[in-house]
Amino acid sequence: YGGQYGDGAWSLQETNDGGYIIVGNTATRGEGSDLWLIRTDQAGNPIWSRIFGGSGEDVGYFVRETNDGGFIITGSTKSFGMGEERLWIIKADGNGSRSWDKTFGGFVSSSGDGGWSVSETSDGGYIVAGYTQSLGSGGKDLWLLKTDDQGNKIWDRTYGGMRDDVGISVLQSLDGGYIAAGRTASFGKGGDDIWLVKTDLWGGEN
Repeated sequence: YGGQYGDGAWSLQETNDGGYIIVGNTATRGEGSDLWLIRTDQAGNPIWSRIFGGSGEDVGYFVRETNDGGFIITGSTKSFGMGEERLWIIKADGNGSRSWDKTFGGFVSSSGDGGWSVSETSDGGYIVAGYTQSLGSGGKDLWLLKTDDQGNKIWDRTYGGMRDDVGISVLQSLDGGYIAAGRTASFGKGGDDIWLVKTDLWGGEN
């Protein structure tokens, strides 16, 4: 999949119909990088593809099929909102048409906010894990963001120290809270260490 410019995939999932959903980025339109969503059949043949983005650098890092047969995507955008790089959430229907999208972070002084993982929660909303330099303690901080089913923020929390800390994966746990995995340079034995963070329903650390 792709053309003469830079294209890449970041996340893949098998869909309920036995095909696959892929998200990444493409430079096909010649305006920097755009988020690229591709749905295929069981043999990998494209059924449809959708491009989201503007004149800046936009990328999708993670996609999951939702209970309604659509898709939830997270990544980063430099095309929309304030600042340099913002966390981006897109909800698409089963045909890849955008239902809604939301951006978070990206204050004027920021040089980086983004989402690495998103999961549907038991209340029909979403939990996103990623990183922020707009909020938190310094450098990048692990960022958890809880939304309702329309992407409106319910709460967000940052975790970390003075060095770079990033959330790579998040799931809701059986007790209703959340478990996030990532990397930390602020804590541990030096350099980057694997970091596991357990929270309650409202993002408080357990």
